[in-house]
Amino acid sequence: MQFTPVRMAEQFMESYRNHELYPTWHYENGCLLKALEELYTHTGEQKYFDYIRELMDNFIQEDGSIRSYAVEEYNLDQINQGKSLFLLLNKTGEEKYRKAADLLMVQLKGQPRTSEGGFWHKKVYPFQMWLDGLYMATPFLTQYGAATGEEKWFDKAALQLLLVEKRTRDPRSGLLYHAWDESKEQRWSSGETGCSPHVWSRAMGWYVMAIVDTLDHLPVDHEQRGQIVGIFERVANALVHVQDQQSGLWPHLLDQPGRERNYLEASGTSMFVYALAKGVRKGYLSGKFKVIAEKGYQGLLQHLLQTDREGVLSLTQCNGGAGLGGNPYRDGSYESGDGTGDTLVLFFRLIYDGAFIMYTLNNFVIQRRDGCGGEKAPAAGEGKLPISISLMQVGDVPAKENGIEQKIEEYTNTDVSVQWIPQSAFDDKVNVMVASGEMPTIMRVNYVPTTFNAAKTGLFWEIGPYLKDYKNLSAQSEAYFDNIKIEGKIYGVPNFRDIGRTAMVYRKDWFDKLKLDVPKTLDDWYEVMRSIRKDDPDGNGKEDTYGTVLFKKYNEGVSSPLTRIAVSIGGVNKWGVDDAGKLTPEFLTTEYVDTMKLFKRLFSEGLINSDFPALDPSDADKKIDSGLVAMKLNGVAQNGKSFQQRLTPNVPDGEIDVAPFQGPDGIRIAGEPGNYGMLVIPKASVSDEEQLKQVLTFLDQLMDEPLSTLQLRGLEDVHYTKTSDGKTEFKDFDGYQREVKPYRDNLLSVEGYNVAELVDVPIGMKGTKMARENEQYAIPNPALTLSSAIYTERGQELDQMIWDAQTKYIMGKIDDAAWEQEVANWRKSGGDQLISEFEASYAELNGK
Repeated sequence: MQFTPVRMAEQFMESYRNHELYPTWHYENGCLLKALEELYTHTGEQKYFDYIRELMDNFIQEDGSIRSYAVEEYNLDQINQGKSLFLLLNKTGEEKYRKAADLLMVQLKGQPRTSEGGFWHKKVYPFQMWLDGLYMATPFLTQYGAATGEEKWFDKAALQLLLVEKRTRDPRSGLLYHAWDESKEQRWSSGETGCSPHVWSRAMGWYVMAIVDTLDHLPVDHEQRGQIVGIFERVANALVHVQDQQSGLWPHLLDQPGRERNYLEASGTSMFVYALAKGVRKGYLSGKFKVIAEKGYQGLLQHLLQTDREGVLSLTQCNGGAGLGGNPYRDGSYESGDGTGDTLVLFFRLIYDGAFIMYTLNNFVIQRRDGCGGEKAPAAGEGKLPISISLMQVGDVPAKENGIEQKIEEYTNTDVSVQWIPQSAFDDKVNVMVASGEMPTIMRVNYVPTTFNAAKTGLFWEIGPYLKDYKNLSAQSEAYFDNIKIEGKIYGVPNFRDIGRTAMVYRKDWFDKLKLDVPKTLDDWYEVMRSIRKDDPDGNGKEDTYGTVLFKKYNEGVSSPLTRIAVSIGGVNKWGVDDAGKLTPEFLTTEYVDTMKLFKRLFSEGLINSDFPALDPSDADKKIDSGLVAMKLNGVAQNGKSFQQRLTPNVPDGEIDVAPFQGPDGIRIAGEPGNYGMLVIPKASVSDEEQLKQVLTFLDQLMDEPLSTLQLRGLEDVHYTKTSDGKTEFKDFDGYQREVKPYRDNLLSVEGYNVAELVDVPIGMKGTKMARENEQYAIPNPALTLSSAIYTERGQELDQMIWDAQTKYIMGKIDDAAWEQEVANWRKSGGDQLISEFEASYAELNGK
């Protein structure tokens, strides 16, 4: 009889009501309920929701109290079943479910902790963090944070995942020990590390499931999200090395391969295949892990799935328990937890069958990419071409009735359907679409590793060879397309943005008053910062102004002020390359290190803000708007107009200007990538070359004069008017920003190409002209399109190591010697491998 997740789940539903565990509030119920929730999400079948509600209502009283639950036990296991409360609350709105969630949070708020803030697994297990507890508690914390808007719980959840990995990780294998005792008093704990003796597969299963389920609700812009994904990638790679190659299963003890009685075990394997499959589907892991997960799944089907005489499906060879401590005492030795588990116990079936069901559902979604995708484009001559497009939503979704989409449809003879994806969830949603195969005709994507992987596995059309046949696309600078290449190939059309728009936005009135020039050397930069801080440019007699303000994540991306200043004095843009093809990261160059030293001096003398590690970039901009700061160093030339508009209500006499970064040898700016992402054409939706050419024609038409004007100016006599000399000027700029700009920011247009000149305020016109003219001074990032396996796997972690060290250096927490040690640690942790792989990629692409 064939296995299906529905069949296994419904057998459980039928038999479980009569079992002694049914009326018990505990984590095993939570495992079953999680699987049923996944089934409900995938199928929409009401019976699964009804079962969840029936089981939970056995415990949840009208006042929110929970039958058989005691807060004072401070037992993380007791949190797991509470995850279903959020589904019930969302679907029913009943207050008792919210109150019950609040009650569980009373426990977590008071949960005993280690000195670093890690949750004790239970009050009766003092000073101990167990991997199990992470699955029980961290997804609940993020669900609660998402439901209430209390962001501190996201931080608490991230802390738990990071701490336990830090304390239990074996540096040799990358695997995690079952538990850690901070006090080192338990007989099972190592006197050196505090860790338990062995790596138990089910414990690691709890941890990787905790990661993927926690990431479901952890905001995409959370500071620790990248670190957590990096840990997941690292742990996943470690698991690959201990998978049994013949069966695809994982052994009971992962650090004892081949040892007698170390059997291939069901629960850990089920958990691993679920977490890996979900990781691929969500875009946290590359496609190679789909093969690993599928191999484990097939191993379960072929070796451990059994059917009894009544046709009941179940898995065998589940460990009967390998805990620590307790009575009788379990010391974590090999012998203490080697029970073969051949006799199935429902207690454990709730765990691993639930994970097995969830794997199947996640794997089903992944495999959709091999089958049908989104809407197919019709053959030529079948009327209007249907075009579905997914775009990034920043702010409100423009109303379809505003006429922009209708104009596009009329000009291109298409039927356009736009899906707007909120910026906060954009990458996650795109990853789900890619993994499911349910993609639109055209997708806006970011230039990130998950995009690289999708392109390299053949999910998107390679359009480079076709571009020459499209007059508008082929007329754009090759630099735009060079900056989105993946292994030398073009898989999309960039959302064109000026490469040379990097500029400083500054208070010209203050510079004039203090007789300051735009700085060209590091000494100049110091003097400007000192003067703005000390010489009272606003004339209020207070020392309340700054030359500039730093902000958290100041050193990320193309907008890093340090990178821009270092480039202006002769440095490299993120990476440098010599004639021999040797690559060097910026922080190993003299110019960048000297710029770091400048900012360290500024910080030590109080010339820049001390709160920058916690200051949001938007709050930094507000300080300029309010008249407290002289320069925005992470801006672009076109920012001048908007900053002037925001400054004027607060400082009527304040004057904003823009200037390119300059050095001793003149203008020298850090070139931008020239895009906000790119538009790709998925093969799942566009199946043949004829349809591809139709879609490329549509994209090319977007840059014809009528649609270029539509994107850059809006509707004539609504958003703009024509002047007597053939130029254009805005009539309703606010309306344009609201109704048109969302399309401009996502589709294809270039200011100055197929559009009449805009009559604007002087600073607006100056910024537009500067951005176009300064491309000649832009220093490119030679590593922008290079490939590296280690960077795909651990890039966020490696970047974070350097970013954290830079911040500590600027704040004076480490000296020059300690900085050098941090760089050495980066090299040993994968930095040298990254350099080597980038150099190999550069050589391949450039024939070196």
